[in-house]
Parts: sequence; structure tokens; C-alpha cells
Amino acid sequence: MTDTGMTIESLRGKRITLLGLGAHGGGVGVARFLSLHGAFVTVTDAKPEEALAESVAALDGLPIRFVLGGHDESDFTRAGADLVVRNPAVPRTAPMLELARANGVPVEMEMSLLFKLAPGPLIGVSGTKGKTTTSTLLGLMLAAWKPEARLAGNMGIPALELLDEVDATTPVVLEISSW
Repeated sequence: MTDTGMTIESLRGKRITLLGLGAHGGGVGVARFLSLHGAFVTVTDAKPEEALAESVAALDGLPIRFVLGGHDESDFTRAGADLVVRNPAVPRTAPMLELARANGVPVEMEMSLLFKLAPGPLIGVSGTKGKTTTSTLLGLMLAAWKPEARLAGNMGIPALELLDEVDATTPVVLEISSW
């Protein structure tokens, strides 16, 4: 782990706003991980609940507050958030992110959280073509050496959820969005 002062335990009790749940489950793994580790999670997305029904259903039973079909500005200020996590599809310059930064609320992404929280080695694969193939091949090669090696990222395996399975000696291969 890099020395960021952030640990999984430090998430407990934090008010974290997730900007962009996504209709394809992009934010589901992040929201689940944060909630299961004791954060007070608010998920906000400009899309209405009907468009996000599958993602919302995947989080059923977790103590998550949903603000769908728009955003509440207070969820991006010190009054409502200790941290904002943005979905990769949300532009860095989105007005709510600018509001968070102007109010001194840190903005992270799933991968930046993973980099801060991971106890062991990470191998990231990004680009525009061949990410899944390259990541899968690297994962298989590492697993032949260390069976506990893990593969995660854009291929539908939430990266943060791996943190509960790895230690300082577990290599993790990540397919990282080109966003």
C-alpha cells in the first residue's frame, strides 16, 4: 500500500457520494464495497430510477441513499460528503465535481481508491484495443506462478471488491478504462 493515510478501516463512518451509478453496473461494485465497509453512501445519477433499475436492484438491502434523476448540491459539499467517487464516464469537469473541489471535498475514482487501498502489487492494462485479452493473458500467467493471483476491472469484475481477498503478496491484474 502506498502511504496515503487511507485504509479500508478509514472508510467506516465516512459520508461518500458516488457520482454516476451507471446502467451497466459500473458503480454497483464501488457502492457495495463502500457500504459493506461502513461508509454512509449516497449514489447520485442524472438518469431516472427506471433507467437504472437493474443497478439499483443489485444494491437492494444495503443502506444506500439514492438521488436519481438529478443531483442534490449538498451531496458535493462538506455539509454532505467527506469524499466523492466519480464513475469513469462522468467528465472530470462535471459541474458537481467542480462544486466538490471548490468546497474542499476530495474526488476519487474506483481505480484511484484501489491504488491507495491495495496492499500488494498491481499491474494495470489500459489502451483502446486488446485490454481484455492482454489482462486475461497476464492473469493466467501470474496464476500459473501464484494461484491466488487475481484479475479485475472493466471485464465486469469489480476491482475494489478484490481487496477483501488479497494480501501484500497477491498480484492483481487490472483492466483499466481508457477514460
